Amino acid sequence: QANYNGTGSITVQVSDGVLTDSTSFNVTIDPVNDAPVFTSASSFNTANDADLIITLTASDIDTAGGSLVFSLVNVDSAKLSGSLSGSTLTLTPVAGTSGTTTVDVAVSDGVISTPQSISVNVLSAANQAPVFNPPTPLTLLQETSTVVTLSASDADGNSLTYSVGSGVSGVSAAVSGDQLSISADTGFTGNASISLSVSDGVLNDSAILAVTVLPKFELQQDGITLGNGDSLNAALNALPLTLSGGDGQLSTSLFFDGSQQDSLLSYNATTQSYSLAMPSSGAFAGTYTLSVTDGHGFSATYYIERPLRVTTNVTPTLALSASQTISVEGAPAGSLLSLSSSSAQVAFSDASGNALTTTSAPDDADHFNAARVVLTFNAVSHNSQPVITASATNLPDGELPLALQAGRTVLITVTDQDSQAVTGAIAALNDNRFEQWGLPSSASANSSGEISLQLPEESLQLNLSAEGYLGTTLTIDDAQLSAEVTLTALDSPFSLNGIVQASGFDFSTELPQLTLLFSDNSSEVLTLNSISSTSASYNWLGDLAVKTPQSLQIRHSNISQITASINTNFSSQTINVTLVASAPQPTTEVIVVSSGGSSGGGALWYLLWLCPIIAMNRFIRANIRSRSLSPAK
Repeated sequence: QANYNGTGSITVQVSDGVLTDSTSFNVTIDPVNDAPVFTSASSFNTANDADLIITLTASDIDTAGGSLVFSLVNVDSAKLSGSLSGSTLTLTPVAGTSGTTTVDVAVSDGVISTPQSISVNVLSAANQAPVFNPPTPLTLLQETSTVVTLSASDADGNSLTYSVGSGVSGVSAAVSGDQLSISADTGFTGNASISLSVSDGVLNDSAILAVTVLPKFELQQDGITLGNGDSLNAALNALPLTLSGGDGQLSTSLFFDGSQQDSLLSYNATTQSYSLAMPSSGAFAGTYTLSVTDGHGFSATYYIERPLRVTTNVTPTLALSASQTISVEGAPAGSLLSLSSSSAQVAFSDASGNALTTTSAPDDADHFNAARVVLTFNAVSHNSQPVITASATNLPDGELPLALQAGRTVLITVTDQDSQAVTGAIAALNDNRFEQWGLPSSASANSSGEISLQLPEESLQLNLSAEGYLGTTLTIDDAQLSAEVTLTALDSPFSLNGIVQASGFDFSTELPQLTLLFSDNSSEVLTLNSISSTSASYNWLGDLAVKTPQSLQIRHSNISQITASINTNFSSQTINVTLVASAPQPTTEVIVVSSGGSSGGGALWYLLWLCPIIAMNRFIRANIRSRSLSPAK
């Protein structure tokens, strides 16, 4: 360490790779006297009719400042007379002289002496003042700094000195030579002015530098404010954000996945906000570089990070299932993806059952290059939430907290009013997750009336039915392992079933509503079971001794209401309906096409014409089929 003196301890260590030994020793550094150093200026201008007073200053690392002694060594008596009192040097030009001369001085700490030559320029009586070249108005961003080169002219060729006036507000300024450093104060925006002066040592000139400080660039998103160079972790959806700063005349540029992606960033002039969309295909995970530039050329850059997306094919995750998968989306095709789990209960395999911890993103842009792996489970005995992590080089990790359940087997015992087992009774769930789990969504009772189903640990509603019995529903709570159900035998059973189909539209956003109307003016909305996006089935079983259905109403926003009569002369009726999209709103007319007998095997066929008011070639149709199995009791 330079100029250090004193004693210090040094410890050294030796090792053979297994064992070590060490020793310490002291080092004493004796002080060495250092020469003093002048810190006062070495060049001055002065008028030829005035004294020049210079305060000499110096420093010494090992001597107190007050102990240093200054001396006047030599003065050019043809041009100057001089005297020294302590550290004050007084120089008086000889009348009628002008030009540059040198004064030699020295400073001593009592042992070592340091000389300095001071250049003094004696100005002539005809000396002219310097002229400031007006500085160009300056614009800078809030809380930034810049350097401006000052310039002035002097007819006499004298050396010039620049300075900053006092009272500057909003900005800070300092001069070194002809370099003016300017910094915008924290929090300040608006207009400021800096008073400047230039001097030849006797005469001076002044100028005003106008400064405009613009607001700094900021990106705001959901209460988070980012500055230039900051990064933001984004969710896997459209990202609303606002941009501000500079002169407000902003242009943007977005770079992602090796190319310009400006189309992903949209601007809403009404709300003055932006939205960063998700790519519609291919990779979406990685860094989006957003650059913002204003009309002055000021700019800022932000980095928006989107992670890999990890999803499971069904929730919750059941250890009972051997067909559950996860998908990792958003990586560039060919990326090596690493998979890990926070719990030893969950691991990964390929479709053939081979264990794996890495996989590659396929070239499948339509599905975001989704890589799919099978989940495997080990000794899952209770519910937990292990975290699945997918990672890849230069991509933010994707995480998925799994709702992992051990699952359960529920035993349902079905009997009649006489406590006799109802063989063949069916318990069914209207839940398409069972297909994803690879588990049956229905089961039949054995000869003891027992039904066994594997279920997730959540509250579920089952439909219980058996031929000749009134169906019922059963709610199984999230921890229940067994249940008993009593079915009531039907005195006069009647079933109604069928399929409702859509043509020209689908049921993806709206299922039709089927309402059964009874002779006692009551009604019941039927449950639909989705078959596909364009078809759904229904089934109703009742007892005519309790109440008699009279008609079936079918409603959907794409059609007028359809009402079909129900024939209870038979024990069963099937009504299939096809709804054909039409516009404008049609009127409805029911026409009987043909009819059959009233005993077993008879059938009624109806054709429902829904005639458009304007476009007669477009219609909505319902095909209603009545099929009898046997006369009702």
